[in-house]
Amino acid sequence: MKSVQSDNLFRNTFERYGKIPSNWQMTKFENLFKPVNLRVKDLKKGQLDIPVLSMTRAKGLVLQAQKFDKRVASRDISPYKVVKHGQLVYGFPMDEGVIAFLHRYEEGVVSPAYQVFEPISKFDMIFMDFFLKSPVLVSIYKLFSSSVVERRRSVSVNDFLRIEIPLPPLSDQRSIAHVLTTVQTAIEQQAKLIDLTRELKSALMGKLFTEGLRGEKQKETEIGLVPAGWNLRKCDELCEMITVGVVVKPASHYVESGVPAFRSLNVREDKLETHDLVFFSEKSNNTILSKSKLRKNDVLIVRTGYPGTSCVVTEEFDGANCIDLVIARPDQEKIVSGYLSRFFNSPMGKRQAIMAKHGLAQQHLNVSAVKSTLIPVPSLDQQIQIDSILKTIDQKIEFLIQKKKMQEELFRTLLHQLMTGEVRTADLRGLLDGADKESG
Repeated sequence: MKSVQSDNLFRNTFERYGKIPSNWQMTKFENLFKPVNLRVKDLKKGQLDIPVLSMTRAKGLVLQAQKFDKRVASRDISPYKVVKHGQLVYGFPMDEGVIAFLHRYEEGVVSPAYQVFEPISKFDMIFMDFFLKSPVLVSIYKLFSSSVVERRRSVSVNDFLRIEIPLPPLSDQRSIAHVLTTVQTAIEQQAKLIDLTRELKSALMGKLFTEGLRGEKQKETEIGLVPAGWNLRKCDELCEMITVGVVVKPASHYVESGVPAFRSLNVREDKLETHDLVFFSEKSNNTILSKSKLRKNDVLIVRTGYPGTSCVVTEEFDGANCIDLVIARPDQEKIVSGYLSRFFNSPMGKRQAIMAKHGLAQQHLNVSAVKSTLIPVPSLDQQIQIDSILKTIDQKIEFLIQKKKMQEELFRTLLHQLMTGEVRTADLRGLLDGADKESG
């Protein structure tokens, strides 16, 4: 266990960010909480019908079946700890903020590896829930965290109770909790708006590929209803080339910079992500890389993971490369790249990809399945219009995502600054009024 030399460390840690407000009182957790150790085996028979809970970093304590889609607790839960509404629970890794109050349920049981505490002093529970996950407290947990297993970094009960914090008056606690809850609510509303817009896009894609732009008369085909005036063609008939990129490329061949190489994790629906890119040396054997050298307007299709997910190569990455992705090079006089990619991402396209998956351990989409995929093909003008309509929705989704990222960054900043007294709630009236309007 790591030792901490002096309790002055706690005050010093907080005062790195400015002087602690004069009306905040340094208080040890031992004055706020006491450990409790009620086990299932200590309960009477009539009290045994209690849900098993698990800890999540995002949502705190939730039903175990909700977290894992099944019960993972052992058959014998007699050693499990009982936790009641308003009690505090922490687990591991502590320095990732795995700590929360139980507030969704009246009671539950948690793994014996968790620690449970009963509040013994009055404070605002919402404020304390935020405070316990604040960056400054996480940094303190790291001083005490100990474990031979990296993922199970824990803090002993004695060390936790010894931690000392500057505690604001109850009125200030409630004001801070209100500010953070307001911003958090705005983030949650933004997330719902993103989900709804994505659902709208999916529904619109389904409609466009089955009814066309103007609700045309339909005909029954091997892949379902499509507009009567559209032709059904195999993907191979619409492309100049369909092949697979480099399948095996040892990580030892990657370099710091050079030719970017996209993998399945870089391909999202109608979007090419550049995080976690790998690079090939520009001096690599051309016979290895030439087969998967990309051109602008090539369509990349995922083989494993989420087979069929597709996006278009932009001008920026003309000449880049790819690993274990299907490359389709559309004949632009027959089919527009954006339209082809969007079809693969549509409900109709996904159904064909699911039906064509092969393999037991890791299912994948092979090149022959892509070649034989049936595509409903309207005129080039209609293809361009469909791509343009969906691109507008993509831009809206991206705008909402960026706005949510800004809100999350604001929340992280406020969580740190409010909990150290660096910023006071009175300074945030204008910001709070704006957030209230958004969340409302």
